[in-house]
Amino acid sequence: MTLGLYLADKSALERRHRSEVAAGFLAALAGSHALVTCGVVALEVLYSARNVQEYGALDSRLRAQPWLPVDERASARALEVQGLLAARGQHRMPIADLLIAAVAEVNGATVLHHDHDFERIAAVTGQPVRWVDGPPDFGETDDRP
Repeated sequence: MTLGLYLADKSALERRHRSEVAAGFLAALAGSHALVTCGVVALEVLYSARNVQEYGALDSRLRAQPWLPVDERASARALEVQGLLAARGQHRMPIADLLIAAVAEVNGATVLHHDHDFERIAAVTGQPVRWVDGPPDFGETDDRP
């Protein structure tokens, strides 16, 4: 079985601590070299480090993955998508999510997430997105602070 690339958002990566399904899926993707990251995800993950030791451990884990570029194509696509969302009155969402989705889209990767914003983005782009372990149950929220 050939897997495509999966760009995991911080919300998906955090689910590995709460969900065996997410942990197993992320491990399988990493083992098959299908799990990728980018600078925006790295900034989000490293922001959460509680101390320099944890920062170093997280940084090492991230650097072991293949990276997709956050380049002019991705920036231009993020702006274009924000405009499409503005036409629906839905453009006020995290800039990081717009950039992550754009990086994935221009590089042919699927966004792996646990955050409703990626579903809203995909509704206008048509790009592939996937919940890491299914959408939140009734009463549960996504992993945004």
